[in-house]
Amino acid sequence: MFWTPRRLRARTLLSYLPALLVTIVAAILVSHAFSRAQRYSDQVLVSTRFLSIANELRARMATAQSAVRGFAITGDESYLEPYHDAETALRTRFETLNEVWAARPHLQERVTRALRLFFEWRETIAEPVIEARRPPAAETIHLIVRGNPLMDQADRLVAEVAREERELLQVRTEQNNAAARWGMLVAIGAPLIALGYVLLASYWVTRRTVGAIESVSRAAQDLAAGDLSRRVSEEGSDEVAAMGRSFNLMAKRLEERTVQAQRLVELTQLLQVSLTTEEIGAIFELYAPKLVPASGGCLYLLPGGERTFLPQAWWGDVPHRPFPPTACWAVRLGKTYESAGTKGPRCEHIEPLEGRSSVCIPMVVNGESLGLIQYTYALDQDAKAVLRSGSEVAERFAFTTSNLALRERLREQSVRDPLTGLFNRRYLDEMLEREIERARRFEQPLGVLMLDIDHFKELNDVEGHEVGDAVLREFGRLLASGFRTGDEAFRYGGEEFVVLMPDACAQDVVERAEGLREVLRKLRVQVGGRTVGPVTASMGVSAFPADGSTAAELLRAADQALYGAKEAGRDRIIDHASLAPPAARPH
Repeated sequence: MFWTPRRLRARTLLSYLPALLVTIVAAILVSHAFSRAQRYSDQVLVSTRFLSIANELRARMATAQSAVRGFAITGDESYLEPYHDAETALRTRFETLNEVWAARPHLQERVTRALRLFFEWRETIAEPVIEARRPPAAETIHLIVRGNPLMDQADRLVAEVAREERELLQVRTEQNNAAARWGMLVAIGAPLIALGYVLLASYWVTRRTVGAIESVSRAAQDLAAGDLSRRVSEEGSDEVAAMGRSFNLMAKRLEERTVQAQRLVELTQLLQVSLTTEEIGAIFELYAPKLVPASGGCLYLLPGGERTFLPQAWWGDVPHRPFPPTACWAVRLGKTYESAGTKGPRCEHIEPLEGRSSVCIPMVVNGESLGLIQYTYALDQDAKAVLRSGSEVAERFAFTTSNLALRERLREQSVRDPLTGLFNRRYLDEMLEREIERARRFEQPLGVLMLDIDHFKELNDVEGHEVGDAVLREFGRLLASGFRTGDEAFRYGGEEFVVLMPDACAQDVVERAEGLREVLRKLRVQVGGRTVGPVTASMGVSAFPADGSTAAELLRAADQALYGAKEAGRDRIIDHASLAPPAARPH
């Protein structure tokens, strides 16, 4: 398989490699072409020189022959000067024959033969003619005629040499011209081819890079417009593909954080309208798994006045059992603490975790500890993400729990009597209506006990308000703890109190009231070093539905029975049903 580089930089550099190779090859070819042209040019010069020498030989031999012929005819010695010059020149050429014609062995042999024929002509023809110029002309002419074949043969040899040299000169000239043309073609064509490669490479790089940038730019605009699902191509393994993967990762994280933010907004809105801890627990089980990338979590609450963290809601495989504040390092340190994944000790309330880690995030508002959220997660999970999102969730639940506790305290303050700690008359009216409705729906009885502390007005006037308040507080404590679970005591006003007893008939109310009366007889109140007591109370009993079907009727009946108890001598219990005729309380 053809190897392709994974980096855009490498691809870019390699895309220019063909142009570089073309340039290098072109330089080599041009250099080779010019070398050939130079070699052919040198050979042309040699051929030209050889041709010039051959022509000179022919001319010298022809001149010598003409000079001898002229002297033979005229006997004029001046005709022999060209002959002697030619002889000298040809002899010189003959002596330097090996030096000049070494590059042409086959031509050297012909030139040598031609020069030998010339010298043979000189010895056998020319010199005898010159010596015999005075003899009769017939003999001289006969020698001249006899020497013509020698000179003709020599001339033919030199002419052949000249002809071959001219042909070779023509071939070398054409080769020189061809090499020059090839060098010119390569010199012009190679840069054009290299330029074409460069343009193609530039186009490819530009298209790849600019196209990717435009794609990312459009995707970024779509993201800005709210299309969080927008992604770009990740095809390839170069920097452009890496940019695409980085953009997609950024878009994915942005989408996750946007979804996270939306869920946090939903969570906050739901928590703001939550009224009970049960609702808070249900919201935690629904939203915490979506917001925190953990394998489990538990919401612990610390109710007011309690010293134990109680599990309110949980999901996953996290332990969820009550524990004291001293069992958690996060509570003791007042900050987030990670267990089983750090060098520090493990919280006592966390079981040993195999391959997992646990983090505890305390919920503290204005220095008040309201609860704790514990998360467990695998060691290969993103601990930072768990801490970040877990802290955001814990912060919202902390403020909601704080607001809920504050609302509960305000509600308690609005429905409880601050002196005795019992519910007040306002809450009695609400509670009695609900209990009557419940008793009517399920056809169950409902008992009402109204109490009045005997001689309290005289006690308060004689002993003082401090003693009176102490008696009221102790009396309220006995009412709050002296009946069964489900019975509720109320301060009706002044020294009067009411106890509601669901699912109790008049006889049940009387029996429970008798037990309270016995306890009151033994009551002694210590105030400022003094002892006050015993304390007694008159009590009236009414019951639903026998003594009334509304709250007003039941309270009126119990009040009439209470008045009857006072009229009968106080420190006693009167059932409204025993009054005959009904007593009317004067105003």
